[in-house]
Amino acid sequence: MSVIETAYLALVVFAFTGFAAVLGGVAVFSALDPAARKRARL
Repeated sequence: MSVIETAYLALVVFAFTGFAAVLGGVAVFSALDPAARKRARL
């Protein structure tokens, strides 16, 4: 595996993990604070 392939794979994994973490964080926050979604719409 070349350096470019390794870097690309690491970038994809990092992006996917970050995206999943953000979605998880938003889901948990919304579950803990239902009013958050109402404030977000304003």
